[in-house]
Amino acid sequence: MKKRSIFDYFFLIRPVPLAPIWIFMFAGYRIARMHFDGNLPFPCLDVPGKMWSSFVIYNLLVGAIYIINQIMDIETDKINRKLFLLADGYIPVWHAWVETILLVIVPGIIAYMYFPTAYLVVFVISLIMGVFYSVPPIAVKNRPIWDTFANAVGNGFLAFAAGWLSVYKFDPVMFRYGLPYILAAGAAFVCTTVPDIKGDLAIGKITTAGALGPASTMLFGILLLVGTITTGLFTKDWLIVSVAVISLPIYIYAWRKPTIKNILIAVRTSAPLLGILLGIMFPVLMAVAIGIVLSSKIYYKLRFNVTYPTIIPTREEVQE
Repeated sequence: MKKRSIFDYFFLIRPVPLAPIWIFMFAGYRIARMHFDGNLPFPCLDVPGKMWSSFVIYNLLVGAIYIINQIMDIETDKINRKLFLLADGYIPVWHAWVETILLVIVPGIIAYMYFPTAYLVVFVISLIMGVFYSVPPIAVKNRPIWDTFANAVGNGFLAFAAGWLSVYKFDPVMFRYGLPYILAAGAAFVCTTVPDIKGDLAIGKITTAGALGPASTMLFGILLLVGTITTGLFTKDWLIVSVAVISLPIYIYAWRKPTIKNILIAVRTSAPLLGILLGIMFPVLMAVAIGIVLSSKIYYKLRFNVTYPTIIPTREEVQE
């Protein structure tokens, strides 16, 4: 049995991959504030406490979903040499289930007691989609295209809606403003499935990348980025348009030369860029992100002698 650390249980929720949730939540809050209030100070230092409460409970929910995904993916992770906590036995699976249940029940009670019905609906839909994504017999993560759709909607829209509804009332225009973020999340996700093609196929798991191959998958991501730019222009969301325009040539290069290294760089550039821009607008968000990144680097180096997170792929990651 591996020696456990109390920190293992925190990092089991994968705080670094939670970053897109933070980004899309604050994107939703930002647009709702401009839609309802008509202004947004720069930098914005007056984010309401209720937004931060929502930020915590929604991220805990998604953390629970990530744990479920890891439980279902233990064999794949052993092959791909990633997410060691469950795959290598640092945390017993039953401990992971207990943590999952707590991370659903406690935030769920808070959401029910203190947030409006529309927010609770988003919370419940997020949970249901997260379970359907990983758990058989549905297991959307094993179904090409559907895996991308689920991630695009789950990360790109539901997190966006959670940010919007944390402080502001429901308005149907939310769906229109959220469309560019759905496409952007889809573009980022579809390319993240490329490095795992070999390990996934070894156990019969067919993702979008496994079905299309690296080059076609990157082309799919490019089309989604073009859609992001188009819809972002329509909604006059210059933030998401700027990020997509900067990311597009990097994706095109990875499509023309679809090595694991190029693809990982493309994916690891676009999402952080959006996060940096939002972090400049919301400095406290930037502080949280820096804290998580630095603590993760220290934890993974001391615990597994792994450099993580990193934008430049490591030698182990680019082995094809």
